[in-house]
Amino acid sequence: MTSSTTGARDSAPTSANASPSGAPVCAVIADIVGSRRLEDRAGAQRTFLDVLEAAGEGLDLLERAHPTVGDEFQVIAPDLGAALDLTLRVSLLLPEGLRLRFGLGLGEVREVDPDAEDVVQDGAAWWAARDAIEAAHALQDSGRDFALTQLRVADGPEDAASRQSLANAMLLLRDQTVSRLQARQRRVLGALLLGRTQVDVAREERLSQQAVSALARGAGAGILAAQELLAAVGRDGESGRRDERAGEGVEDRRSTRGRKEQVR
Repeated sequence: MTSSTTGARDSAPTSANASPSGAPVCAVIADIVGSRRLEDRAGAQRTFLDVLEAAGEGLDLLERAHPTVGDEFQVIAPDLGAALDLTLRVSLLLPEGLRLRFGLGLGEVREVDPDAEDVVQDGAAWWAARDAIEAAHALQDSGRDFALTQLRVADGPEDAASRQSLANAMLLLRDQTVSRLQARQRRVLGALLLGRTQVDVAREERLSQQAVSALARGAGAGILAAQELLAAVGRDGESGRRDERAGEGVEDRRSTRGRKEQVR
């Protein structure tokens, strides 16, 4: 699977390997749900892009959201934690009637020809993201319409499969919880996840600060706490894998120096 990133080159990595130092990143494919039923597809497309842009604030995305073929958008997040933050924010911030399903792929991303005018990317992360979004689509086709997000891990430690299963179970619960929220509740929680103060959110929604606080401690408490834990696990896991790879590099250099000393 290849990914064309025409028009997003300014925000994309410029090296031949889009994964920093070969480390795993999280490729995200977002697909419009029910696109054929949208009356104003052009307007909806702009809304999706605006929300994706707003949701990426502060996440240090390696490549910002951009449309590709069909009804899809693509993003590259630095780690699974950032991708989980992004997808939840988007699901909460989208207006009533507009939904995206997400496929998250954890692995390597590389540019096939970094000197080409139209950048084409490949790598295990994109293959995994494609498998993930097809899995999300299959879940919806099986009757679980609330299921919007799935994860596939392309490479990783021995416990990668169990971590993937655990993450997907949590994502199913997260998606179902979001689907049961009212439109205003979603907006409020989305704004809070973006770091807005309760006072600011209350002013925008014409609510009392106490009402916003009650939502954060009531209907929204579980999803806020679960997301914090999910994102932390995603970031800690990738940090550990990067540290492990860095440690292997140090050992390799030490071994090389040892061999040179023996030769002399």
